[in-house]
Amino acid sequence: MICNARGQQRKNVPVLLDALNQVVKEIPNTVLILSSGIERTKTDSGELDGYDLERFVHELGLVDNVLLPRSRERGAIDDKTLNIQYNLADINILPSWGERLGLPFIEADISSVPSIGVDNSAAREVVRNRGLLVEPRTYTYNLDGSKYYLCHPDDLKEAIIKSLRNKETLIKYGKEAEKFAKKLTPESRAKLMLDRFNKLIKDDAQPFARR
Repeated sequence: MICNARGQQRKNVPVLLDALNQVVKEIPNTVLILSSGIERTKTDSGELDGYDLERFVHELGLVDNVLLPRSRERGAIDDKTLNIQYNLADINILPSWGERLGLPFIEADISSVPSIGVDNSAAREVVRNRGLLVEPRTYTYNLDGSKYYLCHPDDLKEAIIKSLRNKETLIKYGKEAEKFAKKLTPESRAKLMLDRFNKLIKDDAQPFARR
């Protein structure tokens, strides 16, 4: 498996590690690649942001089940190496509270690797019937009043085990994921945006506050 997500809180990687801790009890040879490096970033004020993922791996006893590739600067690895790692994986997992797009989903798609995500925000559209979506059990509010949706490690564990034990479905999802990703060209996205703008102009659409 692969998870291309840093230690930022909203990426929710510790919950994935909790789920993996349960998965390896049933499928002991399961391996997770945490591919974005483990060095925490700094906020504008100079404070460290996010989790110390290496510490979580050690405290959960997952040293033999989690690979922590990193660059010499302990940061994100280069794209060529990342592509190799996607092609080593059976499943891509991104358990984020919320995503505007979720680029790792698309990166995995183009390598025919299906994904597991949480049924919220962009993941709902990007993963859809080309992978598995885990239903969130609760939510928390962001500082701007928007909601972040959180999954439970038990549900994530069930989705992982279900995927790993059904290779035929993984292959099917992978093929569909690759077809989807290949449609996401700059030209196709520009055409959709232009079509939408033309429709708004034709319908004389008004801002929500003026309707």
